[in-house]
Amino acid sequence: HLPYARTSPMLAPPLCSQGAGGQVADSLGVTASRVESFCMVALEAMASYCPAVVTDATSMPESVGDAAAIVSAGDDRGFAAAVLALHDDPAERSRRLELGRQRADNFGPRAFREQLRGYLEQ
Repeated sequence: HLPYARTSPMLAPPLCSQGAGGQVADSLGVTASRVESFCMVALEAMASYCPAVVTDATSMPESVGDAAAIVSAGDDRGFAAAVLALHDDPAERSRRLELGRQRADNFGPRAFREQLRGYLEQ
């Protein structure tokens, strides 16, 4: 049992942050859902400085891009291994954290305004 890894496709992920001195916190955003129309949970986790682990079900890979660790749906051992791998590798966790923040920014208010402005100016 990992107290910092929470699994819930319906609830917002835990708030994550960098630890004191800038080191990456041990928190991970985890969703093992097998049905998602858009993986908002993972994007919220990544926007909160939480690297994410998701399954390859439905639209999750498209939602997270290469920012999250993606595991085959139903592969419980693989999913656990991906969570532990991120936990045990601070450099990979930090890399995924930065990719996640960049990915989440693509879906934020600023990106929305820019896209809307582009459509309206056409």
